[in-house]
Amino acid sequence: MDRVSAAGILRGGPLLPLFLLLFLGAVFGPLCALVFITAQYIPGNLPDVIALLVPAGRRLGLLLSSVALAAAVAGAGTVIGLLAGSLLWDLREGVWSRARWLVVVLAPVPAFLYAQAWMAVCALLATAGSVAAWVPAGWVLSFWVQLGAVLPIAVGLCMLAMASVDIPSIEAARVVAPDITVFRRIVVPIAAPALGACAGLLFLLSITDYSVPTLFSVNVYALEIFAEFSASSEPARALLLAIPLLLVTLLVIFATQGRIRNLMEGTGVFQRSASPPEYPRWFAALRYGALGIVVLHAGTLVASLLVTAVTMNRHLPAVANASGDIGVSFGIGIAAAVCCLPIAYAAATMMNRSGRQGGVWWLLCIAPLAVPSPLVGIGLIVLWNSLLPAGIYGTAAMPVLAALARFAPVAALILLAQLRHIDPLLTDAARVFQRGVVRTWVQVRLPLLAPGLVAAACMVFALSAGELGATLLVIPPGLETVTIRMYNYLHYGSSGAVAGLGLVMTVLMLAAGGVAVAAMRGWSRLMTGRPSSHGAGGDTG
Repeated sequence: MDRVSAAGILRGGPLLPLFLLLFLGAVFGPLCALVFITAQYIPGNLPDVIALLVPAGRRLGLLLSSVALAAAVAGAGTVIGLLAGSLLWDLREGVWSRARWLVVVLAPVPAFLYAQAWMAVCALLATAGSVAAWVPAGWVLSFWVQLGAVLPIAVGLCMLAMASVDIPSIEAARVVAPDITVFRRIVVPIAAPALGACAGLLFLLSITDYSVPTLFSVNVYALEIFAEFSASSEPARALLLAIPLLLVTLLVIFATQGRIRNLMEGTGVFQRSASPPEYPRWFAALRYGALGIVVLHAGTLVASLLVTAVTMNRHLPAVANASGDIGVSFGIGIAAAVCCLPIAYAAATMMNRSGRQGGVWWLLCIAPLAVPSPLVGIGLIVLWNSLLPAGIYGTAAMPVLAALARFAPVAALILLAQLRHIDPLLTDAARVFQRGVVRTWVQVRLPLLAPGLVAAACMVFALSAGELGATLLVIPPGLETVTIRMYNYLHYGSSGAVAGLGLVMTVLMLAAGGVAVAAMRGWSRLMTGRPSSHGAGGDTG
């Protein structure tokens, strides 16, 4: 009997092709609209096209500076993530051994909330007079805050890298070599693909974000795209200007996509050595120092929130005035999460197939991560205001569509990881005894998929509620999200309003992240209990 795939019930019917078309339309529709309008712009504007395509002078320096900043964040984040993640993975006792994955709860928190916390620290230093010189320059602060924002992701990915290491190989090597040698010659090389995936993802997150650098008066290339469209109102010029950055991000995607795929196709068996390793003092100090940096960033964020909570009476007017914006953010997050799950699940089932078909869909899901958020917003404006004037432009559907375009691939990757580790024997049994499609879905497939569905929905909700780059361009008049209001307040120096809204926003993010982590813990129990046996490229459900 053939194995049942995760899309087995949908195969042969209209739902799977429909959801796949919706996924492609939601994710690639804005970019295709930009390409179409740019193709019409090029013939009559060749001098401008060449000037925009080839960065020179200020723009070349801006591109190189942006690449250097992103590379520094990615490199430092991966090293710190490896050191701190390996330490957390090796801990057997104490609170960290039971709560190591809670670090990942901070992953959905927007980077500008870390900026707000560190801006408060810098303000305190500046008031000290003699220590005002301690406050670093904008590029240094941008690096430091961006690093803190991506560290929860880095630590989580590096712990997954540690989980992918073959324990029997480690135990055999420990018999004949010191633990530090085993770590350097065996653990790191085995985990290298996952570490490469971590570095690539951190680079993409950093180079496509402009929210943090602009808060510290630092201009980056991603902001230049937004500024060009704001100044010229020409979508084609924005796309042409973005192509040098797109070439960089696509190069990183293609260089690391194999490593990211290997990370998603891990064994699914979370094991550790029988006894904790014993490292030299200098290496132990490095690991604890890396964990200290992670705790410093998280502690600074939490401390700023606690100070705000204690003085919340001062901030209640700002929170009350933004109640409508809170509702808008909540609504966008819920709508995006609900709409995202079916199309992301359909894409995940295609990625889960073996051969060329799975490889093509893998690239289709990973490539959108290279697109800067302003391009998504500009593309949506072109698509729904010019090419498809269907009454959607100028409505609350636009920010939801922006969230789908940006985060449906993320949800697909989470669901792919879930599909990779569902025992095919369970779906085989369901096929033998099934009495109906609906009953099989409710009684068998949904319980198996539930951890991934919950984690994907919570992640999309949190990311959508905190999205800025695309939402800022497509939000209709009369509506505003908490993220946009806070971002404006940060530029205007309204620290009290930012503090109150930041507390509300972070609590919202932490709640979503906590639910996602709880779902992932259930997922890890599933993986530990019955790992999949279908292999790396199987077509299982």
